[in-house]
Amino acid sequence: MNRQRDRRQTSRFSMCAVLIAGCLFTSIAGASPIQIELVTATGQPVPGIQDSVITGFTSWGTINASGLTASSPLFSTPAGGSEQQVVKVGDTIVARTGDPAPGLPGLTLGSVSVKDINSSGQVVYTSSLTGPGVTSTNFLAIFGPSGLIARMGDPAPDVSGARYRSFFGTARIDDNGGVAFHAYLEGGVAPFNSPAIFGQSGSGPTELIIRAHQPAPNGAVYTDINPYFELTGSGEVGFRGQLAFDPENPTANREGYFTLDGPVFQPGDPIPGFDRDVSITSVYAANDNFDLAFRGTYQDDGGINRNGIFTDKGVVALHGDKAPGTGDGVSYFQVSALDTQIGNAGDVVFAAFLTGPNGVSIGNRFLGQSLFWAGPDGTVYDLMIAGQFLDLGDGIMREVHRSNMRRQGISDWGVSFITHFTDGSQAIFRASSPWETFSPPSQVPAPTSAVLLLFGLLALGVARHCSAPKQR
Repeated sequence: MNRQRDRRQTSRFSMCAVLIAGCLFTSIAGASPIQIELVTATGQPVPGIQDSVITGFTSWGTINASGLTASSPLFSTPAGGSEQQVVKVGDTIVARTGDPAPGLPGLTLGSVSVKDINSSGQVVYTSSLTGPGVTSTNFLAIFGPSGLIARMGDPAPDVSGARYRSFFGTARIDDNGGVAFHAYLEGGVAPFNSPAIFGQSGSGPTELIIRAHQPAPNGAVYTDINPYFELTGSGEVGFRGQLAFDPENPTANREGYFTLDGPVFQPGDPIPGFDRDVSITSVYAANDNFDLAFRGTYQDDGGINRNGIFTDKGVVALHGDKAPGTGDGVSYFQVSALDTQIGNAGDVVFAAFLTGPNGVSIGNRFLGQSLFWAGPDGTVYDLMIAGQFLDLGDGIMREVHRSNMRRQGISDWGVSFITHFTDGSQAIFRASSPWETFSPPSQVPAPTSAVLLLFGLLALGVARHCSAPKQR
């Protein structure tokens, strides 16, 4: 156990934090191989929209296997009026507030938000609607490469008398342009069996994939289907669910992560290299191979509940582990649930709140969230540390407040994530994988601003030492 944890916390080479002028900069541990690029930030213009200024983002960045990113900036113009939004793929605008809503004559797009991007650069996005007949029951729709996919209030296919009540959660797109989405239903269904996943293959009709309290293709019946599901590049679906109670097997484990063929992993399944019971306290992240990553809670030797990041193959990070790229005595205090993601190589990105020597919090312990990237070999690198200072090219030093990412923010090329600064500004970054070599594709535009990196000496005491972090 201790040997495994030591191997996970392999220290980097002995180097100090550096200042790099240009588009790329290394993460806070000087010898980390991760190079991070600024994609877009508040205060910058939206390409192609004259005099526009980005004021925020409604999505946290998605990235495909070629490194192409998609985002949804909010922006304003000197003409005034309310803020507008776009869905942006690279520097190409796919959808904009005020555009005609595809497949809905007379209606226009309102607030747009990209949900996923595939290997070809196609996206699926949601948008509120404006125009005649729009009400609180039909104001939101999902759009994909073929146009309109689904609209709130419309009849749900394959479920007699049911309508889409809400689209809470995830919409995904596979590498063939097929779209899948989670919906809650109303009308013709009881509340307990309203969650469902629907899909559309290319330009074909939308069809029901799976619904709560109805037999799945393998004959199993699920009483719950979590909104945060997985759609692989080849179009396979996985989800967190709960099996219906079986009176013939009343002690059967009902929770877990499932595909349409059956269970992949269930609480109580052994986690290699970890001999304690783990209760799963988050949604699962899954890759195209249905390898899983998740936050779990366990009891330490003193009987105190602690949490950590696990995969179905082993341990990634535990409470109290040394946080790489930080000063002496800085460790993980609490790890985040939704920001845990797993790539196809088995690499895991996770977020953690940090604590310093003797339990002293780093900044605001519950708001200053840092990102880390663990490789398939167990090595963990810092990706973005709360409290460090960045100059995004405008000469203003900004202190990192927190960073976040979601499942669509990880791909074979690398990761995309959003960072919030203490002055209220935001930026979306991308970083190529340090475990495999990818060439940035020609269709990916250069980041919109040069990035200057300077790490604060105040936040974590990182630059105080020109040596690799000590192991525990």
